[in-house]
Amino acid sequence: MKKLLSVLLIFISISCQNQNTKSIIGEEKAFKPGEKNILESMPSKNSNYKLVFEDDGETGYLYVLVLNNTENPIVDAMHIYNVKNVTDKKVKSHFMIEWTKDGTKGALFINNYCHAIVDFTENGAYNRNGFPPIENDGWVKKGHDWDESKLNLFN
Repeated sequence: MKKLLSVLLIFISISCQNQNTKSIIGEEKAFKPGEKNILESMPSKNSNYKLVFEDDGETGYLYVLVLNNTENPIVDAMHIYNVKNVTDKKVKSHFMIEWTKDGTKGALFINNYCHAIVDFTENGAYNRNGFPPIENDGWVKKGHDWDESKLNLFN
């Protein structure tokens, strides 16, 4: 029954997302937190940006890449979770990277819950736990503290 319910929720989520006029799904995958996995996505309108979510078996991080940054394309990394603290880690979760239609803002959703948002136009990166703190001389000018208003970009 739980498996059927999970599949139904994913189907409903995808159906609702496809009707969304502000954003499009970049990539999505189902796996259990703690299973080593990588989810990568580039927006269709701007091939200079990329988001990469990695679960290394212990933690989940979202990496923000600006591909024309010759020094290092990885301009930021945001902590999403520690596997040991995930309460339902034995159940597959639905991981999705979504982009605004103009390709300048991306978000990570896990089971339809937004965990992180990146706004490439303002060098902003926001995640639910605000970790790690931003570096004063780094790419991020706004963030990591969560900004609930940014969800409007995707709803």
